[in-house]
Amino acid sequence: MKQRPDLESLFAAGGLGGRDRLRRTHDLLLRAGPLPELPPSLSEPPKVAIRVLRPNPARAHRRIRALLLPAGAALALAAGTAVYLSNRQDDSVHTSVAMHATAAAPRASAVLTVGGRDRSGNWSITLHVRGLPALPRGSVYEMYVTDEDRLVGSCGVFRTDGKPTVVEFNVPYTLADDSGWLIRREQPHRPPSAPLLTTQT
Repeated sequence: MKQRPDLESLFAAGGLGGRDRLRRTHDLLLRAGPLPELPPSLSEPPKVAIRVLRPNPARAHRRIRALLLPAGAALALAAGTAVYLSNRQDDSVHTSVAMHATAAAPRASAVLTVGGRDRSGNWSITLHVRGLPALPRGSVYEMYVTDEDRLVGSCGVFRTDGKPTVVEFNVPYTLADDSGWLIRREQPHRPPSAPLLTTQT
């Protein structure tokens, strides 16, 4: 086994000059003393608390929804306004017609007002009627557009409570100055009544 060289052999190998330098270095190391020990705080790497931020899907959804709701409301309002303006009716009155009672409803009376026509071709009609009694369940009053003695089509049905009643209709028919109107009673499982109110003479 090879032995480690001692200090004297190193001095001899280094010559006189090398011996003096090694001696001075040795003396300096002895005077300096041992190296100070590391404090405990530096003996181990510092512990750093790392906080991992995870996305909160619920919070992100609420934030996105909060941003989208005002935008959606604005779009809906704009769309609704556009539809209203595109179909806005002309509020000018086209004509007003008095409907007279027949023997089937001698106390009834009505005034029918035809308003403007919208861009889709629908006429706004307002009916002010009085003197028609309340009907039993299942029965209704129905108003028709007529051409001379021919029924053109129904404008819709309505009911009353026996008091003056205002009814709004919206009809797509082609109307002329000589178009007529007729109201009769419709009952289930029975034929319609005779005209109750009409504009025909």
